[in-house]
Amino acid sequence: MAWLSEAHRASPRLRAAFLLLVFGYTWQVEAQVPTVSVTSLSFADKDLDAGQIGGPLTWQPPGSTATVTHYDVYLATDAAGSGQSAVSLNVAVGTNEATVADNTAKSSYTHILVYTANANGPQASPTALALADSAATVSSVAFQDLDLDNLDVGGDVTWTPPADVTNVAEYTVYLSKDAAGSSRSQVGTNGIVVGTNVFAIPPDTMRLPYRQVNVYTTSTFSEQTTPGSATIRDSIAMVTSISFTDQDLDLFEVGGYVQWTVSGSTSLVSTYQVYIAMTSTGTGQIQVGDVPVGTNRLLIGPDYVLGDYSFLLVYTSSSLVVSTGNAAIGFFDSEALVDTIGFTDLDLDAAELGGTLTWTEPMDTMQVTFYNAYLAVEIDGVNRSQIEAAVPVDTAERSVPADTQQVLSAGLAQFFVVYTRSALTEQTTPAGLAIADEARTVSSISFTDYDLDEGDFGGTITWDPEADVSLVENYAVYMAEDESGSAKSHVGSDVTVGTNHIDLPADATEASYTALCVFTKSSLAEQTTPRAFNLSDTVSQVPAINFTDQDVDAAQFGGTMEWDAPDDETYLTHYVVYVATDVTGTGGIALSGDLPTTTRNLFVPPDQSLPYLSVYTKSALAEQTTPTSLAMSDSTSAVSSLVFTDQDLDAGDLGGTVSFVPEGDTSLVQHYAVFLSPDQSGGYGKSQVGEDITDSTEVPMLADTELGNFTHVVIYARSSFFEQTTPDFVVISDASATISSLDFADKDLDDSELGGVATWSPPSSSNAQVTHYVVYLAEDTTLGMSSRSQLGSDVPVGTDQSIVPENTEIQNSTHMLVYTRSSFVEQTTPAELLIYDASSTVGSLSFVDKDLDESEVGGRVTWQEQGDVATVTHYLMSLAGSDMGANRSQIGPAIPVGSDSGMIPADSGTSPLFTHLVVFARSSLHEQTTPAWIRFTDADIVSSVSSVNFTDQDLDFAELGGNISWQPPDDVSQLAGYLVYLAGSADGAGRSQIESQVDAGSDFVLIPPETAQENFSFAAVYTRSALFEQTTPVAVSLSDSFTVPSNVLLTDEDLDGSQIGGPLSWTAALPESGGSLPHPLVTKYAIYFSPDPSGGPSCSLVAEVAETGSLQHEALLPLGTSLGSFTHVLVYAVSELVMQTTPAATLISDTASSVGNLLFVDQDLDALELGGQIDWEAPADVSRLSGYNIELAADSSGAQPSQLVAAGINVTQVLLPDSTSSTNFSHIVVYTVSALGRQTIPVALEFNDSIASVTRVSFVDLDLDDLELGGTVFWNPPGPTEEVHLVKSYVVYLAESGAGLNGSQLASATLGTNQLFVPADSPLLPEQSHLVVYTRSALFEQSTPSSLELNDTDVNSFNVTFVDMDLDDLEVGGVVTWTEPFDTRLVTRYNVYLAGADAGSNRSQVGGGIGYALVGSSALDLF
Repeated sequence: MAWLSEAHRASPRLRAAFLLLVFGYTWQVEAQVPTVSVTSLSFADKDLDAGQIGGPLTWQPPGSTATVTHYDVYLATDAAGSGQSAVSLNVAVGTNEATVADNTAKSSYTHILVYTANANGPQASPTALALADSAATVSSVAFQDLDLDNLDVGGDVTWTPPADVTNVAEYTVYLSKDAAGSSRSQVGTNGIVVGTNVFAIPPDTMRLPYRQVNVYTTSTFSEQTTPGSATIRDSIAMVTSISFTDQDLDLFEVGGYVQWTVSGSTSLVSTYQVYIAMTSTGTGQIQVGDVPVGTNRLLIGPDYVLGDYSFLLVYTSSSLVVSTGNAAIGFFDSEALVDTIGFTDLDLDAAELGGTLTWTEPMDTMQVTFYNAYLAVEIDGVNRSQIEAAVPVDTAERSVPADTQQVLSAGLAQFFVVYTRSALTEQTTPAGLAIADEARTVSSISFTDYDLDEGDFGGTITWDPEADVSLVENYAVYMAEDESGSAKSHVGSDVTVGTNHIDLPADATEASYTALCVFTKSSLAEQTTPRAFNLSDTVSQVPAINFTDQDVDAAQFGGTMEWDAPDDETYLTHYVVYVATDVTGTGGIALSGDLPTTTRNLFVPPDQSLPYLSVYTKSALAEQTTPTSLAMSDSTSAVSSLVFTDQDLDAGDLGGTVSFVPEGDTSLVQHYAVFLSPDQSGGYGKSQVGEDITDSTEVPMLADTELGNFTHVVIYARSSFFEQTTPDFVVISDASATISSLDFADKDLDDSELGGVATWSPPSSSNAQVTHYVVYLAEDTTLGMSSRSQLGSDVPVGTDQSIVPENTEIQNSTHMLVYTRSSFVEQTTPAELLIYDASSTVGSLSFVDKDLDESEVGGRVTWQEQGDVATVTHYLMSLAGSDMGANRSQIGPAIPVGSDSGMIPADSGTSPLFTHLVVFARSSLHEQTTPAWIRFTDADIVSSVSSVNFTDQDLDFAELGGNISWQPPDDVSQLAGYLVYLAGSADGAGRSQIESQVDAGSDFVLIPPETAQENFSFAAVYTRSALFEQTTPVAVSLSDSFTVPSNVLLTDEDLDGSQIGGPLSWTAALPESGGSLPHPLVTKYAIYFSPDPSGGPSCSLVAEVAETGSLQHEALLPLGTSLGSFTHVLVYAVSELVMQTTPAATLISDTASSVGNLLFVDQDLDALELGGQIDWEAPADVSRLSGYNIELAADSSGAQPSQLVAAGINVTQVLLPDSTSSTNFSHIVVYTVSALGRQTIPVALEFNDSIASVTRVSFVDLDLDDLELGGTVFWNPPGPTEEVHLVKSYVVYLAESGAGLNGSQLASATLGTNQLFVPADSPLLPEQSHLVVYTRSALFEQSTPSSLELNDTDVNSFNVTFVDMDLDDLEVGGVVTWTEPFDTRLVTRYNVYLAGADAGSNRSQVGGGIGYALVGSSALDLF
């Protein structure tokens, strides 16, 4: 049957007919087909992909091929030929091989078969060979790009070889668009031998449009179709911004740091290579250095001679190769020299300089950081010495300090020289100025000393001025140690020129001064070499003083003093006498005015406290400062050990004895007097204690003496001459000893009686004067001792309480008083406490018998607490025979205070003897005697419910739920509620309570849903009073209801992963007995998401659908419904009561269809604008895909979208136009769209708004004609934070505004070139006001340029005159003159021509090309 066509073999009818045919003619077929077989069948799979086979098949022919005309080769699912598929048919005898094509799917085939055959068909039993699939794919493919140029790659591809390389002949490496090898391109031309697992991709290999590197194994038969793969990560590290500023300020030399920034990762950069070249593209470049990665600058020079080189270039270099992309910058040679140096010497000493050195700064100070000023022997700066520190740029002067020496080590400085200095180095050729020195000095100083102290001077200093005072502004006068002014001290303030004297104030101390010096002083400084005068000191001092003290107070003096005249009285005019604190006269107080020189004594009044007498001499100028002094000897008489202890314990009252001990000289003392004083000095307001004391050493102070404002006890000694002025004293310590925290709680609960313990805290301060405490009851604190009554005896100190016996009568007392007592007296002001009489009982006593049994009581007794319960500790409850508690029997334990009820237990028996219920209050001291009471009676009530009913509304099997209802009893007077149980029988056996007690006003209770029925057959209802439960219930039998929906089906139309949406259908829940209508108790269906098919607490409600009476139901789940961790949709039947717990379930099949590998690079180089190609990969599953929406959004979730374009199903890239606004957007998002709607969670790419603008555009028009330009446009490339790697070129325009209005392109420059030469005579339209520079990417030119407002240079000389002095015909000679332009900063020279017209046509430069004049000249001689 192997030779039948596929169509015939697939037809069951034809196959049956054929089998009948075979069976009918077996003997004939077997006689005609071959019976011989091939041998040595051999096949090695040379297709190296898993699941695919391919390669040569060989065999040995049969021993005899007489009946064989050809061979047929098949793949089959077993050795017998089942499920066979043709490989090669009609292979001619003589050919003993066939080829299995590469990429043949192995599928379920296990054998390869070779049939011998002839015209009658194949042999019956083929030769079979079991298949072995050979798979050999490399793994762990890795590639690191070491080519640092954008869109170029280079580096080693590595891989791990297959475990079995038996059939691998070589490896081949390709670049492709994806891991499957789409649109591939082979790298190199030769295969890679087995055993080599690395391949070098050459540098500068173009990456685009490839994204993957693929490694294929190749056998001798074919190359595999499924390679090993690695994603290409294009390493980009290019120098994008280079800067160099010439800091060598000499012409034709440069020096400074070349610096650069890099775009991209530097992880693969090993070094930076720095070159100089003739052009920005590297013509004639030579390397000047390299630095390791991490260092982004290199020092060139200083004094580096450029020669023909005008550009700097910097390249990145990896371990593999130097990048081909560079950044370049042109050199700009800096030159800076100061001008117009000026200096006036204001140091008035010879060979010394001082003043301000000034100069004019260079026109260009951009690279100047400092100026260095020097003194130099030569004008070129040889043998120079720097003046102070460097001067910062923008400061055109240097202060030359006064006393700067003009003489240097190499000779006399003849010049000032000023050098400019950059941040790198100082220039070598300075500007200079010749020095002019100035000197000024006074003469003829005179002085007379009128200060009478030794070593002090005072008087008037005069002098004669110098002849030339033109630079002198002031004179400064000093006292000094020598004539040169050493250790000088300024006399007064400077005097202005024209004033030739100054006063030296008295008391100018001589110290070591021997001379007076006068210095001239300019506006800058004082001279250092003065005119001097030698000093002579005048001395006039009293030699001695005599004095005897006649005042007996300690430290007080009085009496008569005398003194002797000085040796030198030449300048003496008066004496002045003082008392003072020390021998130098410090703190002196005058005892006299000026005394004539003939006076030699003075009376000193008593009570003088200062211990020294001082006599000063005085001249016409001043009183001397150092007197002659005498220390006075003091006469004293006093007391010691003055003592007073207050024994009156009331605050503000004093009492006790004052004692003292006399000391010193008492011969002058007649008696002593003691006072209370407001201070220690015994001043105003003192009050005497007792009488004067003549023959005793103590005086008593009566108790209750008021302290008032007195603070001290003072004592005076009195002589026959006068009373002491300074008493001895002792500070008063007012003894105050009053208890605090007096407390008493009445524990006797009867009215008008007290009982308990009074407690207090002792006086706060330790007072040894307290001996006892005394406790009283008093009618009123204001009535004194007449109204008080002592409680018990005095309480010794150390005991802080007193017991008040119970039943102590209060009578008229209102307060409790506690006094302290000393050995001297009892205090008069006690501590006091208002008495509070405690009285407490209960009220509103109530009791209702809740025990429904006869002759038994039970229930709760209630009352209200009344009065002050602070001292109540318990209540006692009893049954009694009277309202006073006769024959009482206590019920239960004592009840703590704060309770307002007590319980009589159910089933408590009663007795005819008990007629009352009584309650006593009790304190910690004793029990109340008169209780609260009520009478009580017994009750006998019986009640039961009727008409109990129950319908199960829980739809789960063996679970109950629903209301049990009943009719209440006829008599509900004592009914407190109902108790309902599930029970095994109608009498309540084996019962289990349902919920808690039901209120008496209710007639139903809910059996909670999902209550397990277990073995319960009945629901039983009991009545209950407030105290107990009925024993015989009323019951109803239970019947379980159960049902569940079926055939749940969900179709997910939502294309988001982890989200679903679409139609959900199911069949309604049916009754337990079956039928075609829904279950009558089902009111609706609840739809949930669940992590499993059984449901549970982790489920989430999706929707609810009402029961409509139809067998089939459907709900639409909205798109974007989050799936979370849910795996199933559950459908529950819901009754009026509850949702069932056993749902119908279906497994969720989540349709996920999102794009992959979203790519976008912004090629619009303007801020807040986008442009470029958006690429993505189609989803793996496109079965429900109808297209894509591409949008800009505010975040990755697609917030605040702005749709860009809708694309069809076969589109995977769109072009975003340039200048697309990115304001308020941060992401590009791509949604897949189905027929039902778009997905809710897009694939998002946070875009980077590429910004690359040049900065610091500069241009100086060197074409001196109006409306013509010429020069070089410079700019700084985009900064290190911008995407300079996207810049391909710069485009320069002339425009009518800074925004580029009506731009006219001048030219463009490649990336790395940051300047553009504008040829001279380039035309400029009048309306063109700006130069603008745009960056351009591979796709777009930016729309917002960097700009520079143009300044068209128009410089013309004028007033040109020429008088021909050559008298020959057709010959001229003479001087051409002109007026220079106002601004010559850009003019380097003037060229003079002879021309055919005033516009310069047909001109010829005079002098054979040398007819020119340098700027600064205004004439040229043509002779």
